[in-house]
Amino acid sequence: MEPSIQANPASDVITALTAPILRQIRDEDGFTKSFTSDQTIEYTEFFRRWGFVVIRNVLTPEQCQATIDEIWQEIAANKNPLYNGDVTRDNPSSWDTANLPRMANLGLVGTFPCCGPQAWSNRQNPHIYDVARTLMRRDDLWINFDRYGFMRPTKQILFKREDGNEEIMDKDDWKTVNGWLHWDISPWTFKQSVMGFKNEGDYDSKYEDFNGVKGHQLSEEEKDILEKEYGGVRLQGLIALADSRDQDGGFCTVPNFAPEFFQWALDHYELYESSFKTSNFVPVPKTDQMRHRVVKVPVRAGSLIFWGNKQPHANYPNDSDRFRYVQYLTPVPANPGRWQRQYPADVLPMKDFVPS
Repeated sequence: MEPSIQANPASDVITALTAPILRQIRDEDGFTKSFTSDQTIEYTEFFRRWGFVVIRNVLTPEQCQATIDEIWQEIAANKNPLYNGDVTRDNPSSWDTANLPRMANLGLVGTFPCCGPQAWSNRQNPHIYDVARTLMRRDDLWINFDRYGFMRPTKQILFKREDGNEEIMDKDDWKTVNGWLHWDISPWTFKQSVMGFKNEGDYDSKYEDFNGVKGHQLSEEEKDILEKEYGGVRLQGLIALADSRDQDGGFCTVPNFAPEFFQWALDHYELYESSFKTSNFVPVPKTDQMRHRVVKVPVRAGSLIFWGNKQPHANYPNDSDRFRYVQYLTPVPANPGRWQRQYPADVLPMKDFVPS
């Protein structure tokens, strides 16, 4: 059966560049090809080829539902204090952006990391650790404190009115920001943004000479040195808590961009000089041709997506009658000299549950 191919989130068309890729990375149901956590050879090959990989059945349906329940608890607890009502999953009239925690327009739940019991358990999931250990080729890893992701449905939503009548409506104004393709690492300094940890040390100055200050292209030897000293492969990830079809909103990326990362940094050094000397969040320019190569990565509930942090990535808006729910997480080398915990245990909710 021919894989289901949907529109490119950057241009809303299937381009000559993305259609052949989608045929290789999709299964017959239109989801991204996935692997079990014990298929180490297969998923490693896929990751090396495309820059991301999907691991299925990392969480059970019960664990997914427990995490979704925590998301709604987080939303209710951190709603806009100016909103007098309750934000609940069974009342679409309470889902207006002005009522929700901050950053709903980006598909995120507030600015504070998720700290419910199930979220803690998910961070320690052995499948996630095993895959991270395999791809990063090291055992000493921490999982960061990151946020929940949440997108409201935007189509065919059933509203119950105060007069008892019901009305089905579309809410295009609930769609999240589209096209915010970015890196959470500076292509020039290699300084990385990892929520939950403070980035210590002087990696920005350490690698300046490699990334354009001398105005030269990196040799393969220099790249190897940089990768080795930096710590090899670095990952970012999320767990899908509900099916994320093409139309439900979800993760997107430029397949296999990592080999172009250093050259892109050299070609766009003027951006570093003008705007990003101190930033480790770097948006891809709106006119960059890589945007025509963006593909959606639809996945089933309970799946883990890991992508290399040289991959430009984003989420794209929900255009369906379903919710999108995810939990973000990032494994980092357990290096106290490099990373300092941003949130001490005494300021975290559920502090009695914080593992030692």
